[in-house]
Amino acid sequence: MQRTWREDADKLTFIACLPLEKGLDAQEPGDLGASVVAGEGDGEERMIGDVNLFLGVAYEEDADGTEMLDRPYLNGEAELMIASLEHRGRGLGRAALLSFFEYVRRHADTIIAQFSAGEEGAGGLEGLRKGGLRLGVKIGRENVRSRGLFESVGFEQVGGENYFGEVELRLVKGVEGIPVVKGWKEVRYVREDAEEGR
Repeated sequence: MQRTWREDADKLTFIACLPLEKGLDAQEPGDLGASVVAGEGDGEERMIGDVNLFLGVAYEEDADGTEMLDRPYLNGEAELMIASLEHRGRGLGRAALLSFFEYVRRHADTIIAQFSAGEEGAGGLEGLRKGGLRLGVKIGRENVRSRGLFESVGFEQVGGENYFGEVELRLVKGVEGIPVVKGWKEVRYVREDAEEGR
């Protein structure tokens, strides 16, 4: 199952871990030291939750609510989970969410291309590129902390409560509306057995 979650083009998953004691701030991208070693920075004792994006084709709707099949876009439904109560309310979920969304913002074209490679119809890659990647989340009506978190990064409620007691929030300004994370840096992830061949 882990392999499918890593390889499937219809989902994107990041494991949220505690911050490193020795950060990567002083390292320049491209330095051999600018990497996270598997099992060290992300060891089981450091894992606190995950952030997911489930992808699917959706269509814009006309004034009557009918899908316009010539106007597809890639819909990404976000999900954040911080497992233990001791790690909640400390800003770790917000940091994980913003880092994840920064990655999505920077790699939106690649995410669309990888998804469309496994899909037929829906206007293909060009149709999805034109419609873009749009982000949403469904949150239980009683989960005011989660709702507040998503609203704080630009999500707004669309429509009313659904049958399951959830409300849908969308990033109205699209992927480009994601707040930029200052100092965000993408580093390499290496396995110990691959270190010699870096």
